[in-house]
Amino acid sequence: MKFFSPPNQLTFLRIILTPVFLVFLLSYNSILRQWSLAIFILAAITDWYDGWLARRWGYVTRWGAFLDPLADKVLTSAALLAYSYLGIVSGWMVWIIVIRDAIITILRSYAEYKGKPIVTSKLAKIKTFAQYVLIYYLLIFYIAQNTPSIEEIFSGLIKTLLNYTFVYSAMVIITAITLWTGISYFIDNWKTIRELYESSNKFLNLNKDATVVEPSLITKIFASALFSGYSPIASGTAGSAVALIFYFIPGFESISIIGASILIVFVIGIKAANTMEQRYGHDPVEVTIDEVVGMWISLFLLPKKIFVAIAAFFAFRFFDITKPFPARKFDNMRGGFGIMMDDVVAGIYANVILQLLLLIPFIKELLLR
Repeated sequence: MKFFSPPNQLTFLRIILTPVFLVFLLSYNSILRQWSLAIFILAAITDWYDGWLARRWGYVTRWGAFLDPLADKVLTSAALLAYSYLGIVSGWMVWIIVIRDAIITILRSYAEYKGKPIVTSKLAKIKTFAQYVLIYYLLIFYIAQNTPSIEEIFSGLIKTLLNYTFVYSAMVIITAITLWTGISYFIDNWKTIRELYESSNKFLNLNKDATVVEPSLITKIFASALFSGYSPIASGTAGSAVALIFYFIPGFESISIIGASILIVFVIGIKAANTMEQRYGHDPVEVTIDEVVGMWISLFLLPKKIFVAIAAFFAFRFFDITKPFPARKFDNMRGGFGIMMDDVVAGIYANVILQLLLLIPFIKELLLR
């Protein structure tokens, strides 16, 4: 079977090795941490070898084109998230990279699977190379720092090479390039993205001739964010307020809870918004679950302070209303994906602005009071 071809088996091996790498890297045992470097290198080698094998012996398949970039991002994202957990790099930059890479990788993989490959720019290739260089750099010197026999001899050199300012600056540059190349993907490949989306709409019977059914009560409750979408005025603002209420539940701000909530509600929200759009027309005001997701994204990895939340609320509402690129593009799309994504973009804009403002001392002092 082509699905279980040798290159695809290597791709699955890379995915399987990822959690093994994490367990070893996060271990308190220095020997296991050293082995994590070998595991990461082995996983990276499978990336090169499965591609060579597919081209050399004619094993190139749509499944391979779909899975290979996905496995790559699983590996690199896992490494960056581990670095964030260990306090080596700042979490907000890691999440920007991870979310951007997840969106673009899924988009590219789906396009490859549909036989409509998306062009990768030279800058995007440089970005990928730079990410790998930094990942290897940090992994090697983190392990060296936590290996007593090495740290004892080269402690001064290791501390210099892992200097916070240097690592932070390198991450800022890579994050900026990653974010820009993500935006460029949409600019350069918008026609292809549009064609893919329209074809998926036909497959899901979301075209104008589709049978219109009344959404269930559960769908209405979910899509309208507990009926906030039925507010007689400013339903989007009401939906954003619902998101804030959930956010101030103790512990909700933790990465695992808010991160999982964003992903789960986003996926289910696409289906719910699709159903509501078929009944009420394009991007109906009753649908505010997209505002909930966007609001949570704007608060992601920010300090849980009342003034920060208020600033994020107004920043998100501003970007949701003005719809900077590519939010307007998504807003013009039919279907739940477009409904959800334009608020995701607004949330990302709001979050980045707040993260930058918190770098300014007097604004940080004001917001964190």
